[in-house]
Amino acid sequence: DAGLLGEAGIEGVSVVRFEPGDVPEDDAASRLAEALAGEGVRRSAAFTGRANLYAERFGLAVLEPGRIEQVNLIDEAVTVATLSPFAMVRPGEMIATVKIIPFAAPEAAVTAAAGAARENPIRVAQFLPMKAALVSTQLPGQKPSLLDKNRAALEARVTDLTGSLIFENRCPHEAKA
Repeated sequence: DAGLLGEAGIEGVSVVRFEPGDVPEDDAASRLAEALAGEGVRRSAAFTGRANLYAERFGLAVLEPGRIEQVNLIDEAVTVATLSPFAMVRPGEMIATVKIIPFAAPEAAVTAAAGAARENPIRVAQFLPMKAALVSTQLPGQKPSLLDKNRAALEARVTDLTGSLIFENRCPHEAKA
């Protein structure tokens, strides 16, 4: 093989040899992602030492920063990055990524990181369905199309939060009305 590489003009080759007790990067990332992912979270298959965690539903990303920090302090080979706690997420949105930096991580580090991540410190709290009403006041000479746009924008936001707009009332812009 070395002769063939030389004939091809390749002057150097980098080789990695695992030490006893090393866990290949994809296996390590999968184990840690499984330990981190809680309710409402889907794990991707690990690839090149990375496994991502995605929201399965609309809601808030509920994270335990102290536990995630513990994971990150165990070994420089293991890292977890997340969205900010209580970020609003949509189905399919990435919440976190697990990355094993080298080609393998020590078994002790992977086991400790998975242990620190026990009880799944990353989950999605689903929004509760709600009903909303809209009362809009109208100024003299104001085009109804402006209130129509306002309703459409508000209805889209409420729907994104798994709610529904069930009532609308438009009245003049005065206290008595």
